[in-house]
Amino acid sequence: AAAILELLKELQRELGLSYMFISHDLSTVEAICDDVLVMYKGEVVEALPAATMSSEATHPYSRLLISSVPKLDTGWLAGLEQDPELVAQFANR
Repeated sequence: AAAILELLKELQRELGLSYMFISHDLSTVEAICDDVLVMYKGEVVEALPAATMSSEATHPYSRLLISSVPKLDTGWLAGLEQDPELVAQFANR
């Protein structure tokens, strides 16, 4: 999927193309779009630049879509090491 997105962006740059991209996958939308319209029940409820959508969206449906994007937590292991209950539980093994 990442290779396809890169190809679409490259074609967009080289040929001056515009796309209308329709998706519930906001991570993909943010990667390829300049502007985002959020629709709910057939009505536009929010219009934002893709770069600021995650931080500036206010409509509840927009916030729901944003919250459904999986987040990679690279610091989860460090968080476990700082949890005193887990450290105590496994210290005696």
